[in-house]
Amino acid sequence: MRARDQEIATQIVSFAQTKLGLTFPDGLDEQGQVDYCWGHWREGDVLVVLDDVTEFDAVEPYLPPSDPKFKVLLTTRLNIGSSVQSLFIEELDDESALALLETLVGPERIQSQLEDAKTLCGWVGNLPLGLELLGRFLARRLDWSIEKMIERLESKKLEAQALIAKESGMTAQLGVAAALELSWVELNEAEQELACLLGMFAIAPIPWTLVEGCFDDVKPDDLEDYRDNGLHDRSLIKREGEGIYQLHQIVQEFFQAKLSARQARSEYSFLKKLATCLSELIPFNYSQSGIWGISLEWSKSDGTWDKNTMLFPHAQAIVQHAEKIELVSKPIFILYNFIADYLRERQFYGDAIAEGYLKAISIGEQLSLKSDQKKKG
Repeated sequence: MRARDQEIATQIVSFAQTKLGLTFPDGLDEQGQVDYCWGHWREGDVLVVLDDVTEFDAVEPYLPPSDPKFKVLLTTRLNIGSSVQSLFIEELDDESALALLETLVGPERIQSQLEDAKTLCGWVGNLPLGLELLGRFLARRLDWSIEKMIERLESKKLEAQALIAKESGMTAQLGVAAALELSWVELNEAEQELACLLGMFAIAPIPWTLVEGCFDDVKPDDLEDYRDNGLHDRSLIKREGEGIYQLHQIVQEFFQAKLSARQARSEYSFLKKLATCLSELIPFNYSQSGIWGISLEWSKSDGTWDKNTMLFPHAQAIVQHAEKIELVSKPIFILYNFIADYLRERQFYGDAIAEGYLKAISIGEQLSLKSDQKKKG
């Protein structure tokens, strides 16, 4: 039975009448008819499936009684809590993701383009729905290489036809973007604002203290409510450890699209906040021992979180956003220096180190010029 925007009681009664041949005594109200259905169901084991439950309280009165012959399966984007036994469907591991693609596209086609196939799996973060949509799309496009599919995704993002159109034979009723949109419209304005800011982070663990710093006008407890009740309970964000959260790649793409759809000043404002908060965690006056001796207590169960390693991908993401909208500021200057120092300290080679320092020099010169112009003015 479909739970979203559907009358559960009507579906149960209709099924019992047409499939089981039940007739009801006179005078029963809706709840009475549902109870009569469960009480007069045929013998044998029964599996009741309610798909896409949006409010558990709305369907609970119509569930079958506590009887061993009835088994109930609810699918939902919500975290219902301890009311039911939950099984969370996570993204697949790399091997399983490739195996699913092989099932849909064919082993020979995947194995002959194995590295591109791995990249394709990574693009959707091994999300089963995304893999099924892409796999079925490729199965119909026999002349398409996987490389071409990746190029189309990079250019079109979530608007790519392969992630929008539901293929024949799929049990899922929606494409990836439409499925996320259902969760998005249920968020209030504050929760959507938080989601847009999170979309600017990299696909990497996010220290919640950094997010809190971007919302200094919001009480920490309120911000946690937006996160937990709005995003986490709708499976839009994952908790990776104490005070550490992360977005799925597809969800990040979706949040970025929502941010871009807002007025340009919203993106500019979010970016300035995020760049400032991140730069404040990085000491500007480097000591002889470098910035690597600075510690910050972000913990993980196995103790592997490292401050600078955690900040690095987010610094990269922020300067990329800044370059797109031509944001020049002292925090961006600090972040470019941080990126270059991080790579140099870890003995990376190539143009990235020089590019980071050159970007920092360029921004420093622009800031100096602006300062001189203000003094003259």
